[in-house]
Amino acid sequence: LARSRMFILKDKRRYDSAWQDLLKQAGAPEFLERLAEKAKALPRARNRSAKGPQQVNSNKGKYSKRDLSKNVKLPIQSLDQLYAQAAGLDIVLRKRVQGWAGASGGMFQLLSEKKAYIEAQSEAQESKKPEFARWEDICDDPEKVERVKWAKIKSVERAMEKLLRSYGGDVSRLLDVCRQSIIFESIPDMHACLEAILRDIRANEVEVVRVKNRMDTHYCSGKSAGYRDIAINLRIKTAETNFLGIDQHICELQLILSSFAELKNDEGHRRYVRFRNARGE
Repeated sequence: LARSRMFILKDKRRYDSAWQDLLKQAGAPEFLERLAEKAKALPRARNRSAKGPQQVNSNKGKYSKRDLSKNVKLPIQSLDQLYAQAAGLDIVLRKRVQGWAGASGGMFQLLSEKKAYIEAQSEAQESKKPEFARWEDICDDPEKVERVKWAKIKSVERAMEKLLRSYGGDVSRLLDVCRQSIIFESIPDMHACLEAILRDIRANEVEVVRVKNRMDTHYCSGKSAGYRDIAINLRIKTAETNFLGIDQHICELQLILSSFAELKNDEGHRRYVRFRNARGE
């Protein structure tokens, strides 16, 4: 474990420095407290299965008309089935996060217009700051929308690692195969995003399963190599997802402050992978 920490020592110092800078901002402790309270206030769904949270409707495709009395939720047991659900939910989640970002001043990272130049400057990547743009500023600009760097579905290789190392082969415990992130310039903007999610919960369109608040002042940053965000695992329960049979799939949304998102880079990720592998996670 001591050896594993050496891989991410540099990155942890940078993240911890960003955290300390944040705490020094006027009103930051109070804003973080309110953020923590709002995160705790998100209603959680009860786990309908003791065997695992990722589920599938047992009667999907068996009846021409849905008989809800026979609609039993069963734990996902097949990785193929889980990835089929994730692929279907991916575009739905993208649309949903666009709405949440638009309601809260949220931003997305943009890909460079000169990919060849970036590749040629690979050695300078660690010092190059990523470009972020507010969704409300680019949503009507097709060229910039095309440049948004959407999160990809988790690789099968990483999913297999988590299954074998952490979940005892239980596929239903993989909750982040489909995932996206929203970036914020300030804590109040992040708070506004939680408010937008709460409105969708009250409208019975979203069901929150789990919240990991790494922005909590009591959180031990050593668990995540200094990195902090709010990770929300949720289901999108609309007529569309119900029709497609993906309303039980749990995805992950990460809410990240720009001061932390700016520190993320490919080199740092590779060091984190070495840290993770050394710990068997």
